[in-house]
Formats: sequence, structure tokens, C-alpha cells
Amino acid sequence: MSDLPAKAPTPNVETQRFWDATAEGRIELPRCDDCELVVWYPREMCPDCHGTELTWEAMSGHGTRASPRSRGPSA
Repeated sequence: MSDLPAKAPTPNVETQRFWDATAEGRIELPRCDDCELVVWYPREMCPDCHGTELTWEAMSGHGTRASPRSRGPSA
């Protein structure tokens, strides 16, 4: 029985490097060579500028979590 709350994803050619790094305790993500955006989720084209030259980088593990939800005033 797995300790995961859901079935583990099946890696593909775009995400394999990410999953390999996480299995070793690291986070690696592609960065667009044109606009420097860190691309999440890993894919072959930058979602911002549509550049196709991406370089994988090790992430520090430190950052700020962004959320699409905002907290409204307390009731």
C-alpha cells in the first residue's frame, strides 16, 4: 500500500527529469532562455513567450508560495 494520497503520476518525456530529481531529494525545473521564466509544470515550450529553448536548473527549495485564492475580510 502506498503512503501517497493519490496515484503517483506517470512521467513523460517533458516531466521525467523533474520526477528523477525529486526521487533524489532535489527540485529541478526548466527556465526559458528567452524570458527567464521558471516553467511550472515542466513542458517543452514557455507558456509566457512561447520560447522553445529551455534550460533545466536546480531550485534552491526556498521561495514564496503563490495562490490564486485571496482571503476576504473576516466575517
